[in-house]
Amino acid sequence: MDIDFVQFFSLSTVSALLAFCLNQLLALVERKKRLKAASLLLLHEVNRHVHWLRQLDTGDDSPLYFMNSQPDKEWEKLKYEMFQIRNESFTVLVEHYLAMNSIRVLANEAKEKGFLRVHKTITRKHLELSLQAYEILFKLSGKNSTTPEPKQ
Repeated sequence: MDIDFVQFFSLSTVSALLAFCLNQLLALVERKKRLKAASLLLLHEVNRHVHWLRQLDTGDDSPLYFMNSQPDKEWEKLKYEMFQIRNESFTVLVEHYLAMNSIRVLANEAKEKGFLRVHKTITRKHLELSLQAYEILFKLSGKNSTTPEPKQ
């Protein structure tokens, strides 16, 4: 069985093309797994933020200690994994984490100046933004429900 140069070239080209496509498919699956895992980790962090903001909205100032003592470690580690999502969704996530930083600063300044708490309109605005971020991460992580259950 003689294989001429054209047959050899075409077989090697097809083999290389199939190997490339398989490699790209495996890379896509790996990126999706990493995005899902990152979304799940961030979902737990945002869920904690939602819980704290709900407590602040009801007048309970106990989450202020936790908000200040637990920085957003997961966001700092995983924000670069989130580049694969839509720009609008990423913008909501960034705004949420900026809002959490601002509420920490406002709560600390209110405490230093002798005010009792952060105003409800501010906490409600941040809570709405946190719920939007929660929804986005919930969908990205592959969960089925749409809203977090209120903690009693």
